[in-house]
Amino acid sequence: MKTSKKIISLIAGTGLLTASFLNAATTDPVGYVTLTISGNATNSRSFVPIAAQVYPAPLTQLSPLLITGDTMTFEGDSLTSINLSEEDSEEASIYYIEIIKPENLAGQIIDIVSNTSNSIVTAETSLESLLDTNSVISVRKYLQLSDVFGEANEVGLTSGQDSSTSDTVRLTESNGVLNTYYFQTDSLGFLGGTGWRKEGDVSTDHATKRITPDQSVVVSRLPGGTTLTSIISGSVKMFELPTPIYSGLNAVSSPFPVDVTLGESGLYTGSSDTGLKGGANISSADVVYIYNPSDNDPSQARLEKYYYQIDDLGFLGGTGWRKDGDVLTDQSSKVISASTGVIISIDSNSSVTLPSPFANVQ
Repeated sequence: MKTSKKIISLIAGTGLLTASFLNAATTDPVGYVTLTISGNATNSRSFVPIAAQVYPAPLTQLSPLLITGDTMTFEGDSLTSINLSEEDSEEASIYYIEIIKPENLAGQIIDIVSNTSNSIVTAETSLESLLDTNSVISVRKYLQLSDVFGEANEVGLTSGQDSSTSDTVRLTESNGVLNTYYFQTDSLGFLGGTGWRKEGDVSTDHATKRITPDQSVVVSRLPGGTTLTSIISGSVKMFELPTPIYSGLNAVSSPFPVDVTLGESGLYTGSSDTGLKGGANISSADVVYIYNPSDNDPSQARLEKYYYQIDDLGFLGGTGWRKDGDVLTDQSSKVISASTGVIISIDSNSSVTLPSPFANVQ
């Protein structure tokens, strides 16, 4: 994915971000992630970011023999049986390349447009500026809604006649907007059919809607929803990933299979070019929302706001991570659970580079 925007270092973003009291995600060495989606005990619709460290296995790994413009050519015919020109329900590429080498570009992804038996055409028109014949890339397929929740909603999210009567799945798009998807039930056959739908489009089947490694997913559950489980094939991501963060709210997951703290996260670096912006108060700083599940009382589960306070003159309450409403207490030890993500609010578009797992964990 190309970007000319600033890069900041963030703990978040690999794989999948799911939600609504989704408070257990476990990774098995054999390559799958189990998501436990707990029921909603509140009296209102939930909206909670939760991370699952899932990253599907590559289809193949290759080194190019020749790079020209948007095309890479490889030895042999290892791509003969693969059609990499497939698109999702919104005409976006389903396949992409991930750069493995050179190491300074490791983790960057580029959409694939098409292929032959020994070549790949990408969305990048000047590949030679990034790669050479010593480079190594892998070919991967994006996760899709059906991979996570089932083509026929086998996971069991609440399904109704429209988004207001269904659990919803929200994805942050390239314009920073959270688009809403849901599984529509059309028992009588006049609503647009049964299946995955996008809010405002009741007829198109969106089961193939892609979920990119740098994209957030938020599941909003209706009151009374019961605990659900989803098992997804994949593993913990081992490379950094440049990820766009847009003006407004961005739900972001964590690549770490262990808990990290705000202080370990790398979210604040001291420079708004490489990290989140600090400020004298929450209104002048970028904001990190962290989910508090309130295990003792699920009805009190909530998002709490944190920011990096800068107190140059020493009378605001000190410099460091703070919680909204408490300017004195250092919050650098605030834990971001391995099973949860964060929501980041910034006032301008940027891009983040996600560190390798354990990069900031002591």
